[in-house]
Amino acid sequence: VEIKQYLQEPKCKMANFKKDMAFYQRALDHFTMKRDGLRSTIQQHCALLSLMRALSNEILLSIFLFCLPVRHNSTMDVNEPPMVLGLVCSRWHIIAYNSPSLWVSLH
Repeated sequence: VEIKQYLQEPKCKMANFKKDMAFYQRALDHFTMKRDGLRSTIQQHCALLSLMRALSNEILLSIFLFCLPVRHNSTMDVNEPPMVLGLVCSRWHIIAYNSPSLWVSLH
């Protein structure tokens, strides 16, 4: 009888641990799913960056030319093309600022 009484407390603790472990396992599963979603988002965006890096300077310049306004001349506003294009990254800065065709009609 004494051994049965002695085992009641450890058995109760064991049951509580099992409940706690199940709770924390669900939380871990939830965070694992969120982490995997973020990992997927990061991988997709990194893939986009890789595609942009693969474009030649000539193709980027062609894209930049399509960014220029058509109804008015470009302005020296840092929030508009061609100025804003040079703020994206160092490569774009070099392409934009070394391409006279982007700068022929400024106000």
